[in-house]
Amino acid sequence: MGREFLWAALDCPGAFTFPEPARGVVLLGEMAARITGSLSAATPCMVIGWPLGQEGRKHFSATALFNAEGDCCGLARATWLEVAAFAP
Repeated sequence: MGREFLWAALDCPGAFTFPEPARGVVLLGEMAARITGSLSAATPCMVIGWPLGQEGRKHFSATALFNAEGDCCGLARATWLEVAAFAP
C-alpha cells in the first residue's frame, strides 16, 4: 500500500480526539508522521488517536497505526485549527 494511504489513515482520526467545536469546524493545520512499517490493502489494521492538548483555537493530537499482529506501522502528531463554519 502506498505511503500516502498510510498518511491518510493517520490523519483523520486525530480530528476526533477532542470535542467538536460549538461554533465551527476543525481543519488540519499541519501534521508530521513517521511510517515505520507497511501494510497491504487486504490486511486488517487499527488506528488509535489521543488528544495532546489545546491552546485557544489550536488542538493537538497524536495517532498510531498498527497491523493485525499489533506492530506499529506509523505515528503522527497533528495541529488542528478551529475555524468558523461557513455556508455555501
